[in-house]
Amino acid sequence: MSTLSTRQQHYEEIRKLLSYLSVEEQLRLISEISIKLHKTISAQSPEKKTPVAQAGSVKGKYAYVPTSSDRFAQRKQEEIDIMSSIR
Repeated sequence: MSTLSTRQQHYEEIRKLLSYLSVEEQLRLISEISIKLHKTISAQSPEKKTPVAQAGSVKGKYAYVPTSSDRFAQRKQEEIDIMSSIR
């Protein structure tokens, strides 16, 4: 069996398993995956990071949107944890 077909089977299995999770559990999983991917990407390519000062600031229509995806993922995880503790 080729690696591609094995990966496709794993992908389909994961998709089926996701249907058993609640929306809150799916969101938590997405957040955890996002955090893990950000850490992996950061560890793989530290030389490609662009400091915020060099990137400039967001202006115009989206100026109010926070620019840090790491901070967004952290806030989302906190929100999920709060929702989990309520239930």
